[in-house]
Amino acid sequence: MSLRQFMLRKEVKLLYKDLIKACKEIGDRTTSQEMIEWVRHDFKKNMRVEDEAAIRMLVVQGRQSLKQLQTSISISK
Repeated sequence: MSLRQFMLRKEVKLLYKDLIKACKEIGDRTTSQEMIEWVRHDFKKNMRVEDEAAIRMLVVQGRQSLKQLQTSISISK
């Protein structure tokens, strides 16, 4: 594994952790669990992607989803 791949893998893990953490901040427990399952499903679905450009694109999309989720959570509080 190259340094670039290692750093990309670290970035993916951090994104996953941040998404799960944001999901846990959702007030409604049922919705929170559904969102966590959605995150897990998406990450499992893309687990076999090996192309670095595709992974970077998925990370960018994940960050956008995280920002939208955080915005929705802050608005609902």
